Amino acid sequence: MKFKIVKAWFSKNQPGLMIATGIAGVVTTIILAVKSQKKAEAIINEDRLNAEPDDPAIYYRRKKDGKLKVRMKYWIKRTWKCYVPSFLIGGLSMGCIVGSYRVNERRNALLASSLAASEAAMNEYQKQVIDTIGEEAEKEIHEKFVSKQTEQVKLPEATLENNAYVNCIDSSTNQHFLSTKEAIRKVENDLNQERLTGFGSLVCLNDYYSALGIEETEIGCLMGWDIDNPVSITITAIEKNGVPCLYVHPMNLVAFKNM
Repeated sequence: MKFKIVKAWFSKNQPGLMIATGIAGVVTTIILAVKSQKKAEAIINEDRLNAEPDDPAIYYRRKKDGKLKVRMKYWIKRTWKCYVPSFLIGGLSMGCIVGSYRVNERRNALLASSLAASEAAMNEYQKQVIDTIGEEAEKEIHEKFVSKQTEQVKLPEATLENNAYVNCIDSSTNQHFLSTKEAIRKVENDLNQERLTGFGSLVCLNDYYSALGIEETEIGCLMGWDIDNPVSITITAIEKNGVPCLYVHPMNLVAFKNM
């Protein structure tokens, strides 16, 4: 049982542990590199004492000032073993850092796929509900659901300077922003235009966040809309503490492959 707990903890925290190991390895690499340099210099200095003052196998005369310098080829031949530990630790450290990035990338891709699948299932469920109880009843249930979902979100009242705007909540992140229904519809139209004419026919979720003026997310670049799935944004008008509010929900999301 303890092994399973430790294994689960390690799996959950794997990226962070790999980053920490990588950083510690980088620091160790620097320390080892300094020590390796000192060892290498000691070897070369000993060779100088035992060699002829102008041994051509060891020295060459620098053209600009005529000074004798140790040949790089000789230096490497005599001292390369000193640097092996620092190279090994450095390589392992970089492997840990790159590996943590790849683990996070895979996890985000799986999360994006799961969210997209849940979104598709929810859309199909909503259609079935409308067919069963009717659009008006479904709308009433949906508004109650949205009110429940946004209970914990605190909204500042729109200032007088922004009295043309209303409080809005993005459903995918629960982030607050100020906008209007018309402005949100313009974002929807602009993103669809970009989807049809832009490079790769893809619009990611972060493009949507950026257009609304809210913070982008890690998985926002891994899901969005493609040529077969147009950008669709549902807007539900609700009230929070007597303040008008728009609940903005991006729909038709798909997970991008090989991103």
